[in-house]
Amino acid sequence: MSEDSLGEEQKLNPKLETILKEHWEHARFCEYEMILFTSIYGAIVAGALVFMSRMDYKEPINFALASLLSLFLLGLSALGFGVVISQSLGHHNYILNVLMILDCWKKTRFYKNPKKPCFLKKSCRQFYEITIAFFGILFVYYAFFPSDGKIPDTVSFGQVLLLIVIFLSLFASIEKLYQWKWEIYSIKRRLFMAALRKSKGEFCKYDNWDEDLENEDSQLWKDIRAKLGSDEQYAKLLKKVFP
Repeated sequence: MSEDSLGEEQKLNPKLETILKEHWEHARFCEYEMILFTSIYGAIVAGALVFMSRMDYKEPINFALASLLSLFLLGLSALGFGVVISQSLGHHNYILNVLMILDCWKKTRFYKNPKKPCFLKKSCRQFYEITIAFFGILFVYYAFFPSDGKIPDTVSFGQVLLLIVIFLSLFASIEKLYQWKWEIYSIKRRLFMAALRKSKGEFCKYDNWDEDLENEDSQLWKDIRAKLGSDEQYAKLLKKVFP
């Protein structure tokens, strides 16, 4: 089919095409930045752990140094957690911009996203949740477990159990914090993406969709619910937005 046979609203606009490419590149950069930060993070953590393994713990001052290193790695892990969340939401935003342009051209059928068993953004977030919990218990161990300036030769069952409880508590707390504070932003964007993939130009009329997306009473959300209402795979997500 030639471009001349398409309706005016479906013709490719060179300016919009350039904007689409920019949004697409920004979306790719968000994923690249997550991977880059994680690579740098891995190198720092590896070096710190090797240094800590070679320290002479007969010197009491080294306990304080190990505690500070553990605290530094804990803070670095928390920073990585924040980077993943910010870049994940940024990635969603840029993909939404791409889909909105495709929706104006009525070509969203060319942007498919088949279901996958695992996802980069979710895996990176859980990785940092685990490392935060790990370096949290490592800090507790170096700060509070040594007695008389020495690391004990053996660790009792009770101490091991305490460390496990602290680890699980930290991990669960971070996951709950994410669900309470940030998950809803991701869910809203995922639902809008799903609706756009089913659209044939119905959503391009919304010039302020970014503001409407944060308002559950907006006409945009009525259209999203109408588009996804019959799809069972999105029913649970819709219940989180509209409990």
